[in-house]
Amino acid sequence: EDITCLICFLDPFKSKTKWFQCPGGHLLCDGCHDTLGDSSPCPVCSLQIGSFRNRALEKLTEKAQERKCAAFRKGAQREHQPESYQ
Repeated sequence: EDITCLICFLDPFKSKTKWFQCPGGHLLCDGCHDTLGDSSPCPVCSLQIGSFRNRALEKLTEKAQERKCAAFRKGAQREHQPESYQ
């Protein structure tokens, strides 16, 4: 099973958004959660979606973005330094 929104297939590692999950653990991005609403059944398991945020996933993706940006900045600095500084 992929780690994506079960409706729009948004990848959490490629977006900054809130993430929700039904009691069965199926993921919904903020936009799809707003569209379906808390009282709708999960399209996968039919449990009521509710308003359970998946803060662990949000924190994990935030940290991954920070590391990616830091690594990019380091690489970009090395590429643009004069040879004597490398």
